[in-house]
Amino acid sequence: MYTGQWANNLLEGVGVYQWKDGKSYRGEWLKNQQNGMGIFVNTDKSTYEGEYKNDKKDGFGVYIFADGREFEGWWQNGKQHGLGILESKGKQKYGVW
Repeated sequence: MYTGQWANNLLEGVGVYQWKDGKSYRGEWLKNQQNGMGIFVNTDKSTYEGEYKNDKKDGFGVYIFADGREFEGWWQNGKQHGLGILESKGKQKYGVW
């Protein structure tokens, strides 16, 4: 279910999409795709807050895994790409993905 802005019968602007399985995305849309800044919450309660392009994580963002680990860094085409920090159990790992 989508609640938000539309343009030319397409999801466009800012809105919230809630899937039947419990996933949700709140953020910017362009031509029916997640595009711009947004927050995605998965069914396992993992979250991503950051930039999207063409329905994929792309740009800077923070992913919090269901087990509490956290990745803060750069993404490209839906995957970790470039500089980032992975934090787990109080320890940080800096690197290039």
